[in-house]
Amino acid sequence: MGRLARKKRLLIEEANKRLIEEGNRKGLLYTSSSGSKYLLGRNGLAGGRLKNIIPELQQYLNSNGYSGTLSLDGVVRELNDAAITNDPDRQGGSLHGAGLAIDIEFNIEGKKWGSIKDNKNLSTDTKLNKLIWNWVKSQGDILWGGEWGGSNPEEGIIKGRGVTEYHHFEIKSDEVSKYWQPYGTELTELGFDGSELNTPKQLLPLYQKLLEIK
Repeated sequence: MGRLARKKRLLIEEANKRLIEEGNRKGLLYTSSSGSKYLLGRNGLAGGRLKNIIPELQQYLNSNGYSGTLSLDGVVRELNDAAITNDPDRQGGSLHGAGLAIDIEFNIEGKKWGSIKDNKNLSTDTKLNKLIWNWVKSQGDILWGGEWGGSNPEEGIIKGRGVTEYHHFEIKSDEVSKYWQPYGTELTELGFDGSELNTPKQLLPLYQKLLEIK
């Protein structure tokens, strides 16, 4: 097994570790001590892998002339929120519900950024856009929200939905089934197949089913 293959395997194993915290887990459903419901826990399926993006991308940007830090804005969303379908700003069946996506805060010197509403202050920097894109491509298993909306990150051009989702990174859809593999039995009991749970449309019925569990 090559170095990159070993690295990917270790990342997948880390991502599939079940988060241990005060609360109660029944199958795939984790209920916190406060009553909030999550899929598996606060790390979801791929929280371990996704959280590694923060220090690695930060180091890459720092080494290429951008001082500052990146920090976690969120990985897992409560199932109630992830299943919302009547909010125009939220996608029902969000990947965040399964811990398959991460939102990152950018604190780069010389760039005003206090929330995702300030993404435009980052997206106009073609050098920064190209650097993020080059780093994402080098990973192989990650998709960046800056790619969307007709953007051309290779040329440093981010527009439309790419600006709105500049802070968002997620596991590529063809990589998702690996994260479900340890939970095949639990999925079968609920009537689902992990090879068919890699899009919001596919995830939404699972979230709704988990929310029905008492």
